[in-house]
Amino acid sequence: MGYYARELAVSSRQPTAIVFPFGKFVFARLPMGVATAPEFQAVMNRCLGDFDFCWVYLDDLLILPSSFEEHVQHMRIVLQRLHDNGLTIHPIKSKIGATSVKYLGYVISCDGVSPMHSKVDAIQRIVPPQNRRELRRFVGMVNYYRDV
Repeated sequence: MGYYARELAVSSRQPTAIVFPFGKFVFARLPMGVATAPEFQAVMNRCLGDFDFCWVYLDDLLILPSSFEEHVQHMRIVLQRLHDNGLTIHPIKSKIGATSVKYLGYVISCDGVSPMHSKVDAIQRIVPPQNRRELRRFVGMVNYYRDV
């Protein structure tokens, strides 16, 4: 939806240069992996931030309807707004009308929000931390899910 779809300003292209033996390549569109997350989030917030039925995290969108009819209506609104702002979605990566979705490490369904089983299993199988770095990693993993 956003990466490779947003044109980079000419002044922002040079820092994305990659040098090869046969020449230099400069991105003309926003690539993944560049420290542009805050800027891209701001673009998405300006585009869709006024909708209370749509959650946006970078290039991940979640539309939360109360009925299928409302979902169709919200999809039309969001797709039109994306189109008006020169953004697109990737149809293969999209789920439309799903009753359950995985979003940012959680499973969101009609039953509520719960952590993904694979993430909980990974935390349960982790080897006890042996040093400060491992302890920080463990605390970070556990804290992500502490409020669920």
